[in-house]
Amino acid sequence: MFALSYWRCVPPLALAAGLGACSGGIGSPGSPLPSAAAQTTIPGPIPAVGIRSLGLDTRVRPAGKSNLIYASNTLGEDVDAWPNPDTENLGPTCAIGAPYQTLKYVKGFAVDPYGYLVVPAEISNSAPYTWTVSVWKPNCNARVWQVELPSNEIAVDAYSNGATNGAVLAVQRTSSSAVNGLVVCAPSGCGLPFTNPAITYANGVAVSKKGECWLQGSGQGSVYELVYFPNCNGSGELATGVRNSSGYGLFIDTEGHLGSIDGQAEKLWVYSGCNPACSLVSQSTLMNTPVYGGLDAKGENLVIGDPCECGETLDVYKYSPTSGATYSYSITNEVGADWGAHFSPRNKKT
Repeated sequence: MFALSYWRCVPPLALAAGLGACSGGIGSPGSPLPSAAAQTTIPGPIPAVGIRSLGLDTRVRPAGKSNLIYASNTLGEDVDAWPNPDTENLGPTCAIGAPYQTLKYVKGFAVDPYGYLVVPAEISNSAPYTWTVSVWKPNCNARVWQVELPSNEIAVDAYSNGATNGAVLAVQRTSSSAVNGLVVCAPSGCGLPFTNPAITYANGVAVSKKGECWLQGSGQGSVYELVYFPNCNGSGELATGVRNSSGYGLFIDTEGHLGSIDGQAEKLWVYSGCNPACSLVSQSTLMNTPVYGGLDAKGENLVIGDPCECGETLDVYKYSPTSGATYSYSITNEVGADWGAHFSPRNKKT
């Protein structure tokens, strides 16, 4: 086992100003970090709120292929990875999490353009329960950093354009003292939530390379809402022109369009703009119970977790912005209650 040395290389305000993460401080095997110049930092501010960094343990199951399909199992304690493509339904090739670390109740998660994995999860087996966000090197490899979320918050989705620097989470409240919104996290800790009163139940988040954030979920009466945060902070602006019945996963395609997965209507909605006015680009039909998903490195294929009671699957589609999603095949081998699925690496032109 290798121990990771870790320190607060870049303070939150410096990260917000566009400085990259340190290149040192990681004494573990695995692929090298992308250069700071190659990454897009997460906008701020990212105020430290007393969240401590956790000790890091790099033990994982054997590394897999360079192209993978990750999936989260909300009833398990790990995140598994299948080969990409897996038209032969071969089953997982590697995993992170159990038995070396508990990663429970993972729904939405993220993969950045470099293949780094961002996992919001509950890691404790007894009260008081601890929710964290952790970042892992490509191919089921070593963990890079991990921090706790503020108390009374659970994260249900994540997005990052450079995970060694930070990630943005969609968080839900677990008590009347907490709120639904988006939270910016970095290796130094997580900030306070940015919220909009229109969303009372947050589900999905996306971040552009320009530093814009979108948060989707439901409001009063379970009505679908999408909120645009121009700088990933403040209270945001309510988006107009949306057609969804519900909203779970969000992604940004190679043309900069926003893809929204509507589990209730079993549709994929693709919008342009949404800053805050949305224009519909395409709509297409999805399989069964689509929840969270994302595009591959070329932006030509889409994978979505489908935890349908009729049989859990990872559904793969051909994708283009103008025609949306066209069903290709499903993975069933050793698939559990997988709410989320992502290609690794994902598309870079977002």
